[in-house]
Amino acid sequence: MKHIYTSIALLGIVTALGGVTPAVQALPTQMLIVQRTAQELFSQGLEKYKAGNFKGAIADFTQAIRLSPNIAELYIARGNAYYDQGDKQTALKDYNQGLRINPNYAAAYVERGNARDDLGDRKGAIEDYDKAIQLNADLAEAYDNRAVTHVRMGNKEAAIADWQKAAQLYQQQNKTERYQAALDKIKQLQQ
Repeated sequence: MKHIYTSIALLGIVTALGGVTPAVQALPTQMLIVQRTAQELFSQGLEKYKAGNFKGAIADFTQAIRLSPNIAELYIARGNAYYDQGDKQTALKDYNQGLRINPNYAAAYVERGNARDDLGDRKGAIEDYDKAIQLNADLAEAYDNRAVTHVRMGNKEAAIADWQKAAQLYQQQNKTERYQAALDKIKQLQQ
C-alpha cells in the first residue's frame, strides 16, 4: 500500500527536469547537461528502487539531489528508499525536506504520515493524512492509511468511515484488489 507514488514522482520529475520550455532553451548548455544528468540519476535510482536495491537507489537519488536540490520528488523518492530499507527517521527527514520545497504535494503527506505512524506518532500521521485529503480528496490511499492509524488508536468508527471512502474511491479508480481489501477490513472491524 505504501509508496505507490513512484509513477507520480517519475512524472513530476520528468516534467520538472525534462520539459523544454523557452526559458529552459535559453539556459546555458552546461545547465541543461546538469538537469539531464539529474533526470538520468533519478530514473536510474527508480530502477534500482523497483529492483529492491535501496542502497543503490539512495546513492543515485543523493547525487540527483546534489545536482537539483530544489525538486521535492527527489527527496520523497530517497525517503521511500530509506523507509523501505528500515531507516524511518532518515526517511522522515527527507519527507520533511520535500514538503518544505513543495507544501502542496499531497502524496508526500501520505508518505510522511506512514513514517510517522510507524514511528509511533499517530497524531502526526493523522494530521498528514488529513492534509493529503485536503489537497486531494480523491487520494484513496490517504483514507486507507488513515484508517489503519485510526485502528491503532482504537477509533473503529473513524476507521470504518475511512475504509468506506477508500473503497468507494478504489472502485471509481478501477482498483479492484484494493477495493476488495478495504471491504474486507471493514468486515473484520464490524465482527
